[in-house]
Amino acid sequence: MSESTRRRILAAAYELGWVPSLRGRSLSGKRNFAVGLVVQRPPEVLSSDPFFASFISGVETVLEPRGQALVLQMTADAVSGTERYRRLAAEHRVDGVFLDEIRIDDPRIELLEQLGMPTVAINSDEAGSPFPSVRQGYRRGIEQLVAHLVGLGHKHIAHVSGGMDFIHARQRQDAWSSALHAAGLEPGPIFEGDFTLGSGIAAANSLLTSSRTATAVVCANDLMAI
Repeated sequence: MSESTRRRILAAAYELGWVPSLRGRSLSGKRNFAVGLVVQRPPEVLSSDPFFASFISGVETVLEPRGQALVLQMTADAVSGTERYRRLAAEHRVDGVFLDEIRIDDPRIELLEQLGMPTVAINSDEAGSPFPSVRQGYRRGIEQLVAHLVGLGHKHIAHVSGGMDFIHARQRQDAWSSALHAAGLEPGPIFEGDFTLGSGIAAANSLLTSSRTATAVVCANDLMAI
């Protein structure tokens, strides 16, 4: 159509307050204009862990200008979390999903491949992932933390890790251990947490009563450090 006709149509739509029907667009284009995120944590994690707020905010800055929405699902355990992905696919509610907090031998990877669901992995295994991945550069930050403590004269440095079934927890522990070996020091005691404030408190109590001496500690995330 001509440019003048196009302008008249847009002006009329603006005056009438008309917006395209998302349901109509979904039917005609066979798309849902939505992306799914299943968080396998208790709901209170969203308010206590700054990672999730920052991550969701970043996702929204990309989706919103493109007329897409984020479908957020919360679940407390891995079994129901896997079932949420099945439902999202069966009900055709989303065009794709984010896969975060990936575990060792995570069953969701095989499931999403079987479902043929477009997926973007968050902090997947560096050795290879069947999905496109977005990764944080965790190693340099931990090396700087260890170097700072070594520079202050510490020789016995402990580590509070995340759950060892998480890929990113193992990556951070390996970076801590490697940085200490590079400095000519043996790694100190390790206390396993789960990236929550409560597990950081438990780790601190264990550290303070441990027979293994440590004068400093590197934590795998901010909440446990607090």
